Amino acid sequence: MRAPSTDFSVYLHMLSETLQKDDPIPALAELGKSLACCGFADFWAGVDKLGSAVFGQAKGFDDAVRVAIVGMLAVSHSVVPMDALKASLDLKDDAAVKTFVSGAGNKAWTL
Repeated sequence: MRAPSTDFSVYLHMLSETLQKDDPIPALAELGKSLACCGFADFWAGVDKLGSAVFGQAKGFDDAVRVAIVGMLAVSHSVVPMDALKASLDLKDDAAVKTFVSGAGNKAWTL
């Protein structure tokens, strides 16, 4: 799966206004805004709310988004508290965060 694209809003506007109002498009638009504005906890809450009916077929979705989030955090932060990383990556324990971040190609900082 490909990481989230900055072209999401362009693709969204290619849909007719009628289709943009149909579920789950408005919710997906909000997810796009949350991700673009680094509202990662809100993003994951929205993903959980939409559930597997929307994202179940997208293999590798969670990890692709997490890689993108690590990239965004690496560009903007030299230090990220573990609790903030857990919330941003929607991972529950320190070991899971360390494993993911070390494998995500982050070269800006280490845990």
